[in-house]
Amino acid sequence: MSHSKRLNPTTGKLFHSGFIREDGMIFDGYQTCVLRKRTGFCKEIWRTAESYEKWRKEYNRERKKFLYYMIQEIINNEKSSRGCQECGYNKSPFALDFHHVNKKTKNVSYWFKSSYTQLKKIKKEWKKCIVLCANCHRIEHHGLGNATKN
Repeated sequence: MSHSKRLNPTTGKLFHSGFIREDGMIFDGYQTCVLRKRTGFCKEIWRTAESYEKWRKEYNRERKKFLYYMIQEIINNEKSSRGCQECGYNKSPFALDFHHVNKKTKNVSYWFKSSYTQLKKIKKEWKKCIVLCANCHRIEHHGLGNATKN
């Protein structure tokens, strides 16, 4: 059985999130798992302006947190798969760092953002890097290593 969604009477299209009714209620979405027996339509979720704002802020906060952890997992998997280029260490991604071989091409302003577009930039950036463990990275930055001299 297909779920029917009521159309917006003024536009003839489906309601979209953020649509405001005459009484000030804001459309949030359809609850497709609840089908109204009387009308045959999916349940619509309408919120007051205050409730909608509160829900939207919480949703954005949770989404940002989820994206951050997802991006961190992708970055950690990349570091673990490469391992330290000097000593071969790859037990924990938290002890591995990306090291820019050419400091002039370094752009890390977006490494701590949490969005898919930033992830694309991060992936592009890590192609300019080698992976070093924390010890080898510190040695490299003090000019005693040979990772960037090869």
